[in-house]
Amino acid sequence: MLLCVLTIASVPARARAAVAGADLEHLGYGLSLWQTDPSGQRFRLATGVATVFLPTDAEVLHIPLATADPRAGALMVSLRLEGRLVDRVLLQNAGWTIYKFRVPDRERARFIPLELELEGHHEAGLRIGKVTVAQDRRR
Repeated sequence: MLLCVLTIASVPARARAAVAGADLEHLGYGLSLWQTDPSGQRFRLATGVATVFLPTDAEVLHIPLATADPRAGALMVSLRLEGRLVDRVLLQNAGWTIYKFRVPDRERARFIPLELELEGHHEAGLRIGKVTVAQDRRR
């Protein structure tokens, strides 16, 4: 009986440890499967709010962003962490814009969710390229 109670009591701690240790680098919500544009850039397409998971062991990440419709003109992308607006990026043409994202150093999890949304023109589509580490965190 005591063993059963201890096992049940340990479930929340074991679940937190499993989530903290999970590899979420290739997980995302609201995104298509990986595609490649004619220049060789890998990307996933979003038409609403998209969530990508960013590694916290980096200090600065490069996030390639572009509109999917070359005729869309200048469009704004909102970036949110935990529901809070952290930045807005202007995409001025159909080419790629490399957004430099500074990872908050207060994060304890291995990955943090970043929400991206093309403001007002979801139908235009947002291309989100493969996130790369620009600068490792000095620990």
